[in-house]
Amino acid sequence: MKYLFVKRSLFTLASLLSALVLLLCGAIWAGQAGPSRDLPPVINGTALAIDNVSIVNVRTLTVKPDQQLRLRDGHIEAILPAGSTVPAGYQRVEGNHAYVTPGLMDMHTHIYDRKDLVITLAHGVTTVRNLRGMPMHLRWRQELENKQWLGARMLTSSPVFDRPELAHALQQAVRNPEQARDLVRHFKAEGYDSLKLYNDLEPAVFEAILDEAAKRAIPVVKHGPYAVVSDTLSGLKLEKLNGVQSVEHVEDIFQTVLNFEFGLEKLDAYLRQLANTDVYLTPTLATFDHLTQLSVHKEAFVEQLPLDQFNPFFRTLNEHFAIERWLTASQKLADWNLRERELLLRIAKRAADLQVKLLVGSDQGTMYMPAGSSTHHEMALMQEAGIAAGQVLQAATINAATALQLSHELGTVDVGKRADLVLLANNPLLDVEHFRQPVAVVKSGQWLNRAQLAKLIHTSPPPQHWFPSFGRFLEDQLSRAFL
Repeated sequence: MKYLFVKRSLFTLASLLSALVLLLCGAIWAGQAGPSRDLPPVINGTALAIDNVSIVNVRTLTVKPDQQLRLRDGHIEAILPAGSTVPAGYQRVEGNHAYVTPGLMDMHTHIYDRKDLVITLAHGVTTVRNLRGMPMHLRWRQELENKQWLGARMLTSSPVFDRPELAHALQQAVRNPEQARDLVRHFKAEGYDSLKLYNDLEPAVFEAILDEAAKRAIPVVKHGPYAVVSDTLSGLKLEKLNGVQSVEHVEDIFQTVLNFEFGLEKLDAYLRQLANTDVYLTPTLATFDHLTQLSVHKEAFVEQLPLDQFNPFFRTLNEHFAIERWLTASQKLADWNLRERELLLRIAKRAADLQVKLLVGSDQGTMYMPAGSSTHHEMALMQEAGIAAGQVLQAATINAATALQLSHELGTVDVGKRADLVLLANNPLLDVEHFRQPVAVVKSGQWLNRAQLAKLIHTSPPPQHWFPSFGRFLEDQLSRAFL
C-alpha cells in the first residue's frame, strides 16, 4: 500500500513538472512568434512632392521657407523651390508652410513591446536606441528592417554589464576581465549594436571591455560617471572614456562627481574634461522628473498616465522594483527629489554652456514612462533648464546621428538622406513644445497625417499580454545562463 502511495505521488510530481516544463516552453514559443497581422503596415513605392514647406537646417539653426521636398524610395531625392512642377508619378502633398525637421532620435529608451515602437513613431521619434537588450530586440529590429510592420527604427545595446553583487535578472554579471572579453565577443557575434555598461565596474574589467570593444568595432554606452573615470581630484583623466559612445544620466554626476552635495564647485572641472573627449552626454532629465512627480503627487499623477499602453508583464516588474518606493515616499524624500530635480536642470544647462556634446534620451520604459511623449518631455525639460530650443533640437537629431555614426543617412534634411521627417505648424527653433502636436510624420518616405498618427497611438494593437512577454523574459534568462 505504501509503495503504491509513493509511486502515485512520484507520478503526480512528474506530471506537474512535465506540465510546468510544457508551460514554460509554450511561453518561450509564444514569445518568439512573429508580429501580429494588425500591426500597421509599411507602404512602399509612393513618390511624394511635399510643397510649400519651410526646411529647418539643424546645423546652422536657420529656416529656409518656400521649399518643395521630393521623396522617392524612402530617401530625399530633391529640394526645390515651392511651386516647382511635380513630375508624373509623384503624389503632391500640400505642406501649408509647415516646418520640416529631421525625425527625432531618442538615445535612451527601454523597449518592451512592438507597440512601443509604433507609438514612438507616432510622436515623431523615428529612431531609438534601446539600452537593455534582449533576444526579442534583435528579432524586432530585423522585422523593421524587413519592413514587416511600421514603427520607429531601433538600434539595441547588449544586456547591461554589471558587478556580480549588483546585477539583477535583466543584467549580465561580469566577474573578471577574461569573462568581460568573452562577453564582448559573444554579444558582438549575436548582432547587438552596442554594449551597455552599468554602475561601478572594476577598473580592470572596464578597461578590458573598452579594449576588446575597440578591437571588435562595437560601441560602448556607459552609465556614469563612476569611480573608474569620474574622480577628477585623484588624477584619473576622462580621456579613458574616449571610444565610449555616450555616458548616461546627469543624476550620476550628482551622485559621484558632486558626491550628493548641492554645491557645484567640482562640476566645471569635470564637464570641461568631458567636453574635451569625443563622448556625448545623455542627461535623461525626464526619468528623474517622473520619479519626483510619483513621490510628490502619488496616485494622482499615475491616474493621468496612459497605463493601457504599457506591456503588462514588464509593467508589473516595474511596479514592484521601481515604482512602489516612490508611491510610498515620505514627504522628506519628496522634498529632496524636488530639490535634486532643480539641480539636475542646472547641471544639464552648465554642460551645454561648456559645450559638452548632448543627446536627447528620455529613459522611456522605466517606471511609468510612456513611449513617444517621454521624448517630448525630455526636450521640454532641457529647454526649461535654459538650453536653447535649437540646441535641444540638435541633440535630438544631428548629434544623435553623429554619435551613432549614421550622419550619412540621418540627422539633417538633405538630399540623399533617409526620408525620416517631422512636419510642424510652428517654428521648433523658438520652442520645442511644438513637437507635441506634429502636423505629419514621414517614415522612410511613408506619409502619416494627424489622423493616421492618432490612430497609431489609440487604435493600433494593444501591447501583448503577459504570457508571450513572460516567455521573452525566460528566453533572455536561458540565453545568458552559461555565459
